[in-house]
Amino acid sequence: MRQPVAAVTLGVVLMAGSVAPASVLAQEASPSASPPGQGTRATTDAELGAMVVTARGLRRRQEEVARSVSRLDRALAEEIAAIDFEDLIPYAANLDGKIDPFSGTLRIRGFGTPSTNAGSEPAVGASIDDVFYGRNRFLAANFFDLEETEVLRGPQGTLFGKNTTAGLLRVTTRAPEFHNSAALEVLLGQDEERVIRPTANVALGDQAAIRVAGAFTRRAGRLRNTFLRRNEQDLSQDSMRVRFRFEPTALPWTLDLSAFHSRQAMNNGQFQFTRATDAMRAFAESFDPDFNTDPENFRTSLDFATDAEVVMTGLNARNTIDFAPLLGGGRLFVTSITGAAESRLKQFSLDADFTPAAFLRRVQPATNPYRQFSQELRVSGRFDRLFGQHDALEYTGGIFYLRSTLSVVDRFQIDDLGAAAGYLLAANADDPPALLPGGAVGGLAAVTAETLGAALALLDPLAAPLLGADQRIDTRLDQAVETIAAYGQSEYRLLPRWFAILGLRVAYESKDGDFLSQGEGRLIGLVGEQEDHQSTVQLSEHGFSPRVGLRWEPMPKVHTFFTWARGTKSGGFNAIPLTPDNLAFEEEKADSFELGSKVALLGGSLRLQSTAFWTDFSNLQVSTFRDNRFFILNAAEARSRGLELDLHWMPPLPGTSLFASLGYNDAQFEAYPNAPAPADAGSATQDLSGRRLPRAPRITAAIKPRFVTPLEGGSLNLILGGDVQYRGKRFLDVDLDPRSLQPATTVVNLRATLSDFVHGWSLTIAGQNLTDEVTLSQILDQPLAPGNFIGVRSDRGRFLTASLQLDF
Repeated sequence: MRQPVAAVTLGVVLMAGSVAPASVLAQEASPSASPPGQGTRATTDAELGAMVVTARGLRRRQEEVARSVSRLDRALAEEIAAIDFEDLIPYAANLDGKIDPFSGTLRIRGFGTPSTNAGSEPAVGASIDDVFYGRNRFLAANFFDLEETEVLRGPQGTLFGKNTTAGLLRVTTRAPEFHNSAALEVLLGQDEERVIRPTANVALGDQAAIRVAGAFTRRAGRLRNTFLRRNEQDLSQDSMRVRFRFEPTALPWTLDLSAFHSRQAMNNGQFQFTRATDAMRAFAESFDPDFNTDPENFRTSLDFATDAEVVMTGLNARNTIDFAPLLGGGRLFVTSITGAAESRLKQFSLDADFTPAAFLRRVQPATNPYRQFSQELRVSGRFDRLFGQHDALEYTGGIFYLRSTLSVVDRFQIDDLGAAAGYLLAANADDPPALLPGGAVGGLAAVTAETLGAALALLDPLAAPLLGADQRIDTRLDQAVETIAAYGQSEYRLLPRWFAILGLRVAYESKDGDFLSQGEGRLIGLVGEQEDHQSTVQLSEHGFSPRVGLRWEPMPKVHTFFTWARGTKSGGFNAIPLTPDNLAFEEEKADSFELGSKVALLGGSLRLQSTAFWTDFSNLQVSTFRDNRFFILNAAEARSRGLELDLHWMPPLPGTSLFASLGYNDAQFEAYPNAPAPADAGSATQDLSGRRLPRAPRITAAIKPRFVTPLEGGSLNLILGGDVQYRGKRFLDVDLDPRSLQPATTVVNLRATLSDFVHGWSLTIAGQNLTDEVTLSQILDQPLAPGNFIGVRSDRGRFLTASLQLDF
């Protein structure tokens, strides 16, 4: 069998765009299937397979990597019939969030940048096939035909650059293989869900191969819009990837080229009322008698048909040259990685008053493109002997360049002045206190809306000069970013069982932003508190990301480590510049200490990984709602401390295995004296010093037992399994309003699989969320209406799925 040649890249892809620093994979070997998935074949081995990760650059066993990292492999994704990354998130301790092509946010150890501002980079980075992407939405376009996903916790700035203060998701897709094969996965579920994932691998002789994979998803959203009589949150996705690999036998060289294209679209009415005042309820019910404030009913009521559509494309080239044959000992790889990608947000609209009244809408009058281009040149390897030590030094270093551009265009407009007046009357029924009950005020607001609307229509020639013919605000941000960095990290054997870790990255980044805000009409200017302006802001930053530590191997299969790392996250621009204030925010910094151990016990049948951490954030970038809009400010100091545990066990009972993870995270603001207060609190700010971070559950846990038994008289295996996933309570709004508290959830999933490992097929029937837990990902104060709340439900209730996998 042909041995894979370690890969490095000297590629050129011509396409404008840009990215953030890439990862450091120098040696490519086929990763072994390992827990928590462990594939679909029955196993009699008493020892768990090696878990191989690339978090440090060279492919090493997971226990030899001195950092907190979880590996979620292909076998796990196949076993649970995962549709997207959200299905994998519960299996990694202290990982939380939501990934979608329009508004997803990832958080590790309680930290993550909300997606409410298109101009900011995420705090949890994303790397796909060794290319770092500046927006997490590219993850949503690439969840198919995956080899593995690595969750790296804590600052990763030394090897992966800026914008990884909270951590990194490193995704590897399946590489072409030098034999012909094909596969098909079909998943059917409730809500008319159907997913088709075909793959084909074609060997072009014994030196080249090409792999083509796709994912085609359709799903009717469960959230029902009772006013428009349509479903929201539906999904249509078509994604394709082509990957080519060339390994000439006469040369120690590997060429790896890949390209992907993805289109995703949905009805974008995601918000629903979770709480309404009597006045607002009466006002909304005058337009839609089915107006609802119970998120358990999967109902919303919006008058404006909203849409979202994004198209993403990417190209990358990786060349690898292995200089080991010239050295006579040790390894040396030179890698060049060129990546280019584009995300075009073609449509994104929002019913901005979230009611069935034709008041306020947000639309995107032009395509919003994000483009990135990156080039990395890297050297990595090891010395077999140095100063008398065996396997003495491993090293990775290189230079990185990126350029990215972003354009964000938004329009806010009032559709009906009568509806606007009625809405504002209902929204402020208690300020000052109304003489009438709230319901009566809401009814009066509805009458006002209808009467004023009719009167304005008749008096349009007179009203237009007074109020303005159009009521709209147009905003724009054009952003350009350029970064260059040099980095290096090494691990040196000080003593036979002691290793020193030393790393450093220095970087320079420049960022230019051009802003525009222009309003027409008097009313919307007052509602949006907008001011006409045209502004230019320039930022420049010098990044310094060191990493030091020690690793100790007191005995075989027992590893401990202690590390300190610093990460920085770029400053940036607020993408909705209604006023010339708060256009920019500065970089944040994170210092993290980790003390961990990774051990294999009971003859290798039990593997345990544990990490205790302490992370301090300074100049923390926080999402703030003020002046009727969200923007990012440097307003807080924060810290996070806790631990992560991963356990993989194969008990002595044949066919059984157990995976479990536990995360404890005490994340809180150390200083946040001018935090936003609830909209109806009577004060614009509050002191949240000493309070927990929003969207930061204290405990996350998962346990996944599995039992495999062969069936008599054939090649069939019956696989029974399931899991229990726990998330602690957490606040879902930045002001920590008790009305935004998401209670703790315990989700139970059960699965039964019939697998024929000889003929290459498997059939799985699964019951998802059998406990029917209601989970919201966001709760916000209703804009312009204190005391009213809107939310986004992220679960789909209790539902069934069936998946069929065929290998040809």
